[in-house]
Amino acid sequence: MSNIIMIGERIRMLRINKGLTQKDLGNILNMNKTTISHYEKGERCPSIETLIQISDYFGVDITYVLGMNNIGKSYDSEIK
Repeated sequence: MSNIIMIGERIRMLRINKGLTQKDLGNILNMNKTTISHYEKGERCPSIETLIQISDYFGVDITYVLGMNNIGKSYDSEIK
């Protein structure tokens, strides 16, 4: 699986687990829902600044969003 697809899947999972729509997350990140959709589908890759915003908002390590590990919230509990 490519990294860009993994990033998209992680963003989608984090968003859904928090009960947010793509529009909600777009509002939080100051972008439109179409951009979130492109990220989740692996059609675009978020900038490093956006990846940092996402990891900060969801309280996960950026390496989790990047698909480099399975450690999620609070850096010590695994997200299933």
